[in-house]
Amino acid sequence: MKLESKLSRILPNIPLRLPAYQELLISSMTLIVYISCFFGAAHTDNLYLAVALSVFNGVVSIHMILLFHDCMHGSAFKNQKLNDLFGFLIGVIAAFPYNFIKASHLQHHKVLGLIDGDTEIMDPSEERAKNELLAPILVRIGKTPLWPFLYFFVLILGHFANWITQKSSALSNLTKMNRAVALDLVSILIVRGSLHIYLVSIHKVPQAYLIGYFVPYLVGMALTAFACRPSHSATAAYSLKDIEFRLRPLFATRTVDSNSFGQFLFSNLNFHMEHHLFPKVSRWRLKNFAMEVRPQLLKFARENNLPLLIHPSYFDWYAQHSASRKSLYNPSTNFENFVSSNEPLNPLFIPSLEIPLEVKNAN
Repeated sequence: MKLESKLSRILPNIPLRLPAYQELLISSMTLIVYISCFFGAAHTDNLYLAVALSVFNGVVSIHMILLFHDCMHGSAFKNQKLNDLFGFLIGVIAAFPYNFIKASHLQHHKVLGLIDGDTEIMDPSEERAKNELLAPILVRIGKTPLWPFLYFFVLILGHFANWITQKSSALSNLTKMNRAVALDLVSILIVRGSLHIYLVSIHKVPQAYLIGYFVPYLVGMALTAFACRPSHSATAAYSLKDIEFRLRPLFATRTVDSNSFGQFLFSNLNFHMEHHLFPKVSRWRLKNFAMEVRPQLLKFARENNLPLLIHPSYFDWYAQHSASRKSLYNPSTNFENFVSSNEPLNPLFIPSLEIPLEVKNAN
């Protein structure tokens, strides 16, 4: 039974994205506000104002990152050139090579649930860590209070190292993108170099980097990591290679029914399972889309005894995850125990775990 066939009939009635002029206005204003706050924090002689602008910019950076994310999926604009343009601009501003991260992220969607190939698996197993550069560091970082600030930075650095050394087969296809990635990197260096020369000329280098850039990075990365970790942690305990591709998000992703503030702060990416089911739906339409799809997802999960991990809140998930962290920290262990002992607060459906043995034992 195919999930897509059960849900496709609702797609024509739901717009996948905002009208182009609205998204163009929002996207442009996001970049303008971020750049303005950065230069405001760099120029002002009022330390409190500089810190306030930078903390606010940390929140703005989340929306910028999630716009970047929509651009990677081609869901922000119907015109792919506009997606690539804004993705490239954000990448240059934030020092994220757009084409490299796009390829890496789409690989994550392509192999979701395949423990040996998922480029964005949170809490990697120690066995997997032996086969990837910097993965052992990720394992250690994930067990410390510093993980919200360092995890994604080291994760991307590890992907880049794997790509350069060709140690990971998951990213070997990126060799075809050398020119595009090189253009991203050269553009980042030119912009960063020019910015540095300007800051030196006005004697604002320490303030600009420590307050104008570093503080938003810490705030933005910490909040983004906070929102992303529940999405894939402690889900399927086994490789899903024998599971139909369209069904894998039910096993390997989790939606968090956050409050309105959380939904706004994270641009509705708390509806992460729905995002993986339908990645072409933009962040602004994702909530309405998720609510429309949910009755059918619930019915489908019940009829087929499949997991449907939809948690009531972030703080509730973290409280449960923290309580069971020693034995259930890793997504490659104890999925059954995690679901049966920790997910009953889930307001929707959790299967009786009568999952077919050939699925449970898949390698």
